[in-house]
Amino acid sequence: MPVVARERTVPAPPERVWDLVSDPHHLPRWWPDTERVEDATPLAWTKVMKTPKGRTVRADFTREQADEPRVLRWRQ
Repeated sequence: MPVVARERTVPAPPERVWDLVSDPHHLPRWWPDTERVEDATPLAWTKVMKTPKGRTVRADFTREQADEPRVLRWRQ
């Protein structure tokens, strides 16, 4: 199965960044093309986005690992 890994360095305290990235409801603020999040729980959610042609696409995610405040891993 293909895996995509991304790592970012942000000039902010880890706890502050964690509050933003660990809550799926904040995804539209920082994940490009995200219109909204549906059916969000702490462990799973659906990301709704638009393609460049205006088509709505849904992607389901499940949280796999959370080591606050440094590691957060999801599976789509």
